[in-house]
Amino acid sequence: MWAPPFPDDEPSTGRPRWKRAAEDCVSELIGALVMLRSGEADEVLDVAFVVESLCEAMTRLFEAQRLDVEPTSSLRAAVVSLDQALAPVRLLQEPALQALRTGLEAGRAAALEAVDASISVVWSSPASVEELRASTTSLRLHGRLTPPVVPHFAVLPPPPPDVTETPEPFDPPANVEELKAAIEALRQRADARAAKKQEASKEEGEEATPEVELDPTRLFIEEQARICFEDLAMLCTQRAPQLGEAWRSVEVLEERLRACVDAIAALGRPALQCIQDQVLEAPAFDPARILAFTVLCGAFDGADSLALAEWAFEVLLRAYPEEEDALHRSFAEGLGLVPHPDVGSLCERWLRSESLRRRATALEVLIWRREASEEQLRAALVDEPEVAALALPALVVRRPIDARELIDDALRRGGSHLRVAAWRSMCLLGDPRLGPLLATELGSAEKDEAARILGIHAERRDAELLLAEASAAPTPALAEALGFAGLTDAVPVLIGLLERDDLELQLAAARALIRITGEELWEEIRLSPDRVAGDPPPPPGSALQTAQDPRDAADPGSDDFIELPTLRAPPWREYWSAYGPNFDPNRRYRRGWPHEPTILVEDLLHQRAPREERQLMILEVIARLGRDVRLDVRDWVHDQCAVLEQLRETVGTSAGAGSWALPRHR
Repeated sequence: MWAPPFPDDEPSTGRPRWKRAAEDCVSELIGALVMLRSGEADEVLDVAFVVESLCEAMTRLFEAQRLDVEPTSSLRAAVVSLDQALAPVRLLQEPALQALRTGLEAGRAAALEAVDASISVVWSSPASVEELRASTTSLRLHGRLTPPVVPHFAVLPPPPPDVTETPEPFDPPANVEELKAAIEALRQRADARAAKKQEASKEEGEEATPEVELDPTRLFIEEQARICFEDLAMLCTQRAPQLGEAWRSVEVLEERLRACVDAIAALGRPALQCIQDQVLEAPAFDPARILAFTVLCGAFDGADSLALAEWAFEVLLRAYPEEEDALHRSFAEGLGLVPHPDVGSLCERWLRSESLRRRATALEVLIWRREASEEQLRAALVDEPEVAALALPALVVRRPIDARELIDDALRRGGSHLRVAAWRSMCLLGDPRLGPLLATELGSAEKDEAARILGIHAERRDAELLLAEASAAPTPALAEALGFAGLTDAVPVLIGLLERDDLELQLAAARALIRITGEELWEEIRLSPDRVAGDPPPPPGSALQTAQDPRDAADPGSDDFIELPTLRAPPWREYWSAYGPNFDPNRRYRRGWPHEPTILVEDLLHQRAPREERQLMILEVIARLGRDVRLDVRDWVHDQCAVLEQLRETVGTSAGAGSWALPRHR
């Protein structure tokens, strides 16, 4: 039997046992509602009654968790509602209900545990709800929704039983005439039943279609909520800067994103319920929707709002199992951005899950939010390689006494994820064994990662090895590594790579040249508008072509412009012939200055680079400074700028600027 490697005793957050049991109960109820929503039990169960009872139980659980009422009495009411939901499920010994029955029984056991543990809780009336305040430089945590918001979905009531009258029996026919008479009587009976059923359906239809009074206020709220949420989903996808775009320019979009969340918060609880339907009933899968919905729910205080985001995630995961990775990425990014205090609780519960992907997502979010304890990180090291690979660098950067032993254990275990994590950890420590190790990995399956990390770690011999590899068999990863290495002898080789017929290689070489020299040679590139494939044009001279009005033709669109590093070799050759003699071939350079931490911080602040490249730059800064930096490329732009500005003030110049020596950390 699978056993979680993570500790199962009191979590590091210090939450009371009754709250933890209530959270486990909510998790089980979410799973039960997802099964009921899928329609698997519609034929054997009165789903409407069970769903109503489960939603009532969740409402009572949320009231207890939020301390809106005295928790023990509210938890007992939740147990009563759970018993009502369980009663028909227990009576029907259907195989299709086995998973549902198991989940509800587990939820009931957790609710009973919460009742027992909450008896000693001293309750006081909750504080008054604060007024709504707009977000400023980061997302604001708005007040709790009252009453708690719970999952909901449309459930058709069971059809009424078809009651038929027992017909009078016929005497066995004695001859052909009696047989014909019996057949005619049966036909008349059938016609009479059909006419009666048709008349009943007409009466039922007339009764079922009363005039519906539309509430203009609710219609306005739902319309505005839909508009704001579509805007929010679009902005969530645009947070990553485009190629050639300054990463700090995204701050304008983030301000608009936070304004959308504030607008929905002002619309209140009905808006969130409307958006829930908008997310779950979308005709096609869109990961931006779960990201936006998680950000929105995480901006409201209370266990109910975060559970609503988890509910949407579970429903979409069941509907689109092939999109599991995209769903986990979007959900993790949403959890990392929100100010909700219960994100750590959700992640700790997921760490105990049997699903490897969930444990990895939970640990990723905890590390990103700097909420992972050393105990959790050490427990993750004995988990599967995908989880251990996340924990190893996060633990090593704290510089425990046994850091080298942990790295050696990871290298012995092997596996692609764990080996790369071990290399990153050695880079963070400035381990002198890393250069010779990565030199042997430049021909392995992980050669691209090995080259990039070697470029960051680079001693002089490592940079020369990368130059030799790039001269013999150039790849974009080797060109990028040469840019990080800062070897001036690599500049002519990189200029030569600009003449290769490989756009990805040309871009990597151009960015590497900017990183070494600091010369900002950019060009504006014209992009033709995207063409949408439509119907083929009609044959010349046909009636269809004659009938077409030229004014109905599609708009051709307008060209877009982006800035990219120049991919032409002559401007770089001209620059290098003029300024190359000013560079000392024995020193390591970054942006035209001798390599040192202050220049690395300036590079992070000002260089236009995609997210993946900036993540490597953060690794380089941490490795050179020898201490952890609370910085992630997915953070809000304002938060990233604040951390970098603080680093700029605290990091001084180094006497060994441009040296190839490895940093020495205590």
